[in-house]
Amino acid sequence: MEKTKKKLGKGKLALIIVGSVIGAILLAVALFFLITALTNKNLETNDLVLTPSKPAFESTISAELQNKIDVALNKNATKEEKAAAAIALYKLANQNKINAKQCVMIAQGSGTANVGGIATGEMTVRAFKVQDNGTFYYQKGAKLMSAKMGAADLPREQLALVLDQQERSYVPADSEECRAINLKGASANVPEEFTDTLPFLSLGTKDRKDRLYDEYEETLSLKEFYNTAFVLEDPKEINNFNYNEDSITEITFEYNKEGYYDITFTIRSKDDNTVEVARAYLRKSSNSEDLEFNSYSVNLKIWDNGYIRSFKDWEEWEGNAEVSVAGINASGKSSSKTWYEGAFYWNYESLVADGIISADNAAINKDNYAKDLINKYASQPGWVTAE
Repeated sequence: MEKTKKKLGKGKLALIIVGSVIGAILLAVALFFLITALTNKNLETNDLVLTPSKPAFESTISAELQNKIDVALNKNATKEEKAAAAIALYKLANQNKINAKQCVMIAQGSGTANVGGIATGEMTVRAFKVQDNGTFYYQKGAKLMSAKMGAADLPREQLALVLDQQERSYVPADSEECRAINLKGASANVPEEFTDTLPFLSLGTKDRKDRLYDEYEETLSLKEFYNTAFVLEDPKEINNFNYNEDSITEITFEYNKEGYYDITFTIRSKDDNTVEVARAYLRKSSNSEDLEFNSYSVNLKIWDNGYIRSFKDWEEWEGNAEVSVAGINASGKSSSKTWYEGAFYWNYESLVADGIISADNAAINKDNYAKDLINKYASQPGWVTAE
């Protein structure tokens, strides 16, 4: 079936944070004089400690690629030699991820934004992706943590009722009943604090239904899903930045004794070939036509058998943005800094060791953990009632 390459974020959560932060602080400016009498409580949350273990898979690194890697590890290696090895290794890891029978990605991130030097805001996210034999499920929650106008705290609780977000999507292996939804505000059902275990946020009612998405009246075809998603080629890919050798300006390439290649590079942030899809999502989520990345750096950790361990990126952008909520409009020059991290778990034991799931959870079987996670969380109601 043809795939339309109009592309969801990398689990692109950093961009989702960006759009939410802009909305929060712009709306805060518009509402400030209307709600200053309300109480305020800013939030804090601890970052997850993500230490996935190496999967017991045979190496997928060819002799040709290993030669590139060996050259890149030489202390006299050029930037071009390091970049060639890094991109080739990443492409292999990305394909391994797409083709994997089971994989769970745990993600977190945070973003801050500033409008006109007056209003500031901060958001944080938790998310996970699960794939099992071609079936894919994604869930993300974004929470407004604080908002200020100058030195004054804005009433975060009231703004959160409009600006918190929850995203969920589901693509079965047969691609006949794709689902995608983005809830905002109170209907997103994002709790005051994220938990450290899946699913990180409340999913709604306590009642369960027997089959996936019984509460829906309609589904999406695969083509319809791709027309509303911001992925490069497949929702199971690592992220939606199209890394390429020519756009890399600085790079380090090292081998860690724990068994993975540790790669950090910076790209030309306005390189269209690299940022086109991510930038399109950024602009859409922020109601802007001119937002641009000012800087972008990424750290990739890839196991020496060719499977991804983790990636973390740092982004900065600026431009004009606007928001319209409940008849109130606000706009202004904005800038933002965000970070986003995804860790990839290839076995049940690693998820339990990091406390992401509990070994006492009878609903999640050791051998079928990915399938059980999808069935457990994708089937729960309570997230389909949009505002």
